[in-house]
Amino acid sequence: MPRASPAMPPPATRIRPRLVASILRACPTGGRDFSPTLRPLVPGARRRRVGSSRPLTGRIFPTYDCRMEITHLQKLTVPVTDQDAAKAFYVDKLGFEVRTEQPMPMGDNLRWIEVAPKGGQTTLVLCNWIPNTPQVQNAMLETKNTDEAVAALRGAGLSIDDPTPTPWGKQATITDPDGNTFIITDGGGA
Repeated sequence: MPRASPAMPPPATRIRPRLVASILRACPTGGRDFSPTLRPLVPGARRRRVGSSRPLTGRIFPTYDCRMEITHLQKLTVPVTDQDAAKAFYVDKLGFEVRTEQPMPMGDNLRWIEVAPKGGQTTLVLCNWIPNTPQVQNAMLETKNTDEAVAALRGAGLSIDDPTPTPWGKQATITDPDGNTFIITDGGGA
C-alpha cells in the first residue's frame, strides 16, 4: 500500500467523498444539517501510534448528523385473517372508528380498512393480503384509567388480563381474534 503524504490524514481518518454524497442523498433534509465529525474507535480509549509511546490524537471514524423530521406514527399494519371480524372487534368492542374502507384494485374482495381510536392520530390497517406477516406484539393503547377500561372491556364480553402496576402506569394485556396483543395503559406512574 502506498504511503499517505504528510498533508493527507491517515487512511483511517479520511472522509470518503462518495460515502458522504450517498449519506447526503439519503438524508431527508437534503444534508442541511450535515456535520461530519470523527468519533473515537472506543469511547474513552487512548490508542498509541505504531512504534511510538505518544497517544494517537484526534478521532477515528466519521459520524454524520442527519436528523429526520418525523412527527408521529401514522399507520400500523395489523395482520388479520378475517377483515370483517377484525373490524367488528376494533369498532364494536374497543370503540374505535372506521377511518377508511375501500376496495383494493388487486381483486379477490380485498379491502383497505383503517380503524383508529376516536380522536387518535395513528390508524391500524387491518391487513389480510400479505402472507406470513408477523403478529403485532404489545403495542400500547393509552387510556385515562386502566381499571375503568378493563371493566368496560369485560362488560363488552372480552377476556383481558387484570391491571398490573408498573413504573410507567397500570397496564393490562388484551389479544384480538388473530393473536395480536395490545397493552391498555394509563401512562401514569405506579
